Amino acid sequence: MKKKILICYSENKDPHKKYTELLIKELKNNFSDIEIIEKEVKDLSLCHKSFDFAFSVGGDGTFLRVAHSVINTPIIGINLGRKGFLATIEKSEISYAVEKIKNNQYSVKKRYFIEGTTDTSGGIAVNDITIGKENFMKTIHIALYVDNKLVNTYICDGMVVSTAFGSTAYNKALTNMVAHPDAPIYIITPIASNDNLFSSLIINCESNIRVNVLPN
Repeated sequence: MKKKILICYSENKDPHKKYTELLIKELKNNFSDIEIIEKEVKDLSLCHKSFDFAFSVGGDGTFLRVAHSVINTPIIGINLGRKGFLATIEKSEISYAVEKIKNNQYSVKKRYFIEGTTDTSGGIAVNDITIGKENFMKTIHIALYVDNKLVNTYICDGMVVSTAFGSTAYNKALTNMVAHPDAPIYIITPIASNDNLFSSLIINCESNIRVNVLPN
């Protein structure tokens, strides 16, 4: 059966497509019947389609764009950035990685995403959902509920609800706390709060979180 493979590359990280072309060459050498769909990251739409594999050629930002754009698809990240938390295969390992995939010598790790809704819209996030403020000079008042129970009310600059997968992003900048990406948790962190009840709250990812932004 023909394998359908998505390759998404970053023009900033691979301007001459040196590593993208190397990846395509290795895939064609190792698989006799494949269909390759090649996209530059800025041209990647939220197609929400399934592929046999999706390759991200760039940095963690490219990887996240691919994760937002596909469903039920293993994503392989080729790291052309500085440090790859998500894109973990170095450019020198492209041939080795394709060979391992051909021989089924790999494992698939599942990650927990987070879904958020407001009164008017909604969406799914890989890293985190952030509640911010419109006026830079003013704080906001936030009431936090977990499983319909009031946890606390905060006067702060906002709140970040992070997945374990996204704990190395905005959450780390706020708390320096990093979770194992497989952990079934969410991390809730108020931003610049004057309340010292907790710097972060870790809850099970099956819990329901409700955030009410209150009038000052």
